[in-house]
Amino acid sequence: LFFFGGLVSDDATFKRVQGFKAALAERGIRVRDSMIDCCGYPPATAAQALAREYRQLGRLPSGLFANGVTALEGALQFTSSLPRPELEAIAVGTFDWDPFGAHLSFSVTMVRQNVEAMISEGFALLSDYELNSGKVVVVPTSFGRLGEGDGAGPDWRRYPVIHADE
Repeated sequence: LFFFGGLVSDDATFKRVQGFKAALAERGIRVRDSMIDCCGYPPATAAQALAREYRQLGRLPSGLFANGVTALEGALQFTSSLPRPELEAIAVGTFDWDPFGAHLSFSVTMVRQNVEAMISEGFALLSDYELNSGKVVVVPTSFGRLGEGDGAGPDWRRYPVIHADE
């Protein structure tokens, strides 16, 4: 398994890495430092990170977790020259959703963020700003659905926004 992309100093990347580690630990999988490469956001650096991992293993990892759609773009740059069976033998996931995912030649799981709710909740927090209030807002994600690229949108009513205090 290989998590790549993003910056360690970025809050979203930090939390995604924590989740990656926790999910593996729950399954009894020991996380090695080499399984995570927060190589940045440019697609070229993600391609280089995946190329290094490929050379070290002599194959693709069994699972790729791209920190975002730009890391996935880098993975596509690197894997474009590999035989198709190599891509079909692995699991690929990304923490961002883009409709182009439905048109890839291999299966990829994409997490879709409710951007409209995130923006709305952000402005609500700004309008009622209280220093050190400890307010936490969780805007749930969903998995992209087949057909979303053709205009079928997610049903966000199934994923309510959660307001809590730290």
